[in-house]
Amino acid sequence: METKETEKRSFTDKWSEIIATHGHTAIPNILLLTITDLSLTNPELLTLFAILIFKWDDRNPYPSVGEISKIINRDPRTVRRHMVSMENKGLINRLPRFNDSNEYDISPLIKRLNALAEIVPPRQKRQYQKDKDDKGEMSILPSKEDLLKLDSINTNNVTNVTSSINKTYGNPEINDLLTYWELVTNLPIKTNIKANRKSASILLNMYGKDGLIQLIDGAGLALGEKFAPIIGDFCQLKDKTNQLIVWGRKKGANINIEDIS
Repeated sequence: METKETEKRSFTDKWSEIIATHGHTAIPNILLLTITDLSLTNPELLTLFAILIFKWDDRNPYPSVGEISKIINRDPRTVRRHMVSMENKGLINRLPRFNDSNEYDISPLIKRLNALAEIVPPRQKRQYQKDKDDKGEMSILPSKEDLLKLDSINTNNVTNVTSSINKTYGNPEINDLLTYWELVTNLPIKTNIKANRKSASILLNMYGKDGLIQLIDGAGLALGEKFAPIIGDFCQLKDKTNQLIVWGRKKGANINIEDIS
């Protein structure tokens, strides 16, 4: 017997029978959540989706450039530029076929997504709850992490926290902020340390210590959240500050920095 939690989960139920007759394409959520990390432009993503329409099994798809250009309504030369760009970014391989269209090997993309999936927390799963009228509805409940009060962390004592940061090197204030980052996000900074220190210093100069602490708290809240920017270190925090602030305001998080640079 179906319950309200499990009923109407098929593609046809979600859309319609006539839409289902045209088929559908499986797109992993991690691809949509890491577009920025993959450096994909929107037109390139559209081209990639058109290629994936033809991936029916584990074999490489081989649509012609003409077919793809018709699907996305772009000139074939534009489609070829998108493909060259994605290949240069290490996302696909074009494999020539004798006197025929290319095959498109997406195993490099799968490898990149596997790596990202290891560091990006899964999205919250939908849970079933009843509204005030006792009518069952699907809603996204707050995660346990959201219920934690990040503001309760005593930032004055971050130097006492076990961390991978070498506190004998560099600006002590930057060391404290790097340590606080690891405390809030549970993401140790073990690579690109020099670039991360530089990014932290830039953010400190722009927003001050209190403002930067708010940004770090916001990055911690954003982990695994739908529509939130994916931020794994200070370099990404610097590049995605505006996105984080906008998301934080929509979310109602305590990111009250007014000066968006």
